[in-house]
Amino acid sequence: MTKPTTIALALIVSSAIAGCIGAELEDTPAELGEVDSALHAQEPSGRLLWNHTGLASVWWLDGSNNYDDHVYYQQTTDWTAKGVTDTHMLWNHSSGMASIWGVDNDGNYSYHRFWGPYPGYEVASITRGYHDVAWAGGFFVMWSHDSGEASIWEMADVQTIHSWQRFGHEPGYRAQSFGRACDGSYRLLFGGPNRRGILWKVEKDASGRWTRLGRTHYIHPSNLGNYNAKSFSTMKAPGGVCKNQVMFGSNYGGAFVYTLDTSDRLGQRKSYQPGGSWTAEALSDNRWQAGSGGSSGYSSSSSSSSGG
Repeated sequence: MTKPTTIALALIVSSAIAGCIGAELEDTPAELGEVDSALHAQEPSGRLLWNHTGLASVWWLDGSNNYDDHVYYQQTTDWTAKGVTDTHMLWNHSSGMASIWGVDNDGNYSYHRFWGPYPGYEVASITRGYHDVAWAGGFFVMWSHDSGEASIWEMADVQTIHSWQRFGHEPGYRAQSFGRACDGSYRLLFGGPNRRGILWKVEKDASGRWTRLGRTHYIHPSNLGNYNAKSFSTMKAPGGVCKNQVMFGSNYGGAFVYTLDTSDRLGQRKSYQPGGSWTAEALSDNRWQAGSGGSSGYSSSSSSSSGG
């Protein structure tokens, strides 16, 4: 485990430009301290995003979802980290504005673009497009509406929306995460009250519109605490086996990551306990490549659990 490093984050929003789409706000992250780049040389690996008062932290994970390394980001109280990939970070402002950062393998800030705000919406997740997009560096950004609806953006880069669609609605739930599954279809995850979650299997129809193919309900075991459905992603471990996974997070620290079976039911789980009042926010796709090494740096357990 390397020495913790910190990026200072200053995201200052003035009332005069808070309503402008893509406004050039002041964004001055400090230089990143030393981090063990050798651990990240075989990127992309998985990333687990945590939030705390005034801080965000990204953990790098190996092909077995074990901790490898981390970095801290100082954030103002108005900004919250919402998503992370090996190439981007996603931030939400209290005004409803979003900031998409370009980052390198070590989490260094490169550039950014601001979007919104849009009434009733809050940016919720970001995920790589991988091989199913025709534009280099493409990715997906999902916005969550107060009504339970999602808005899915396909982006060619931080400046360009390739297409978008309002899609999905689960009353009493909130759209949390959108991403590509191991079979090439997609999943839309909704988080609800009382440890509940709903996962939609979705694909595009002949007209290019997203459509729902299946729906799976989850109830997180009550004996494990009050954990909420937060993130869908995939893990491709050494050997080429791809697994779908869902993360449940607690506002009081800790997360459980479940691998899913072919029917999207909850299977084996692994727990993460960072200590303190850290909130697990998102888990990125893990496209780990063999040779990066790794060590366990967290409290973990594995067992079976059935979905609701």
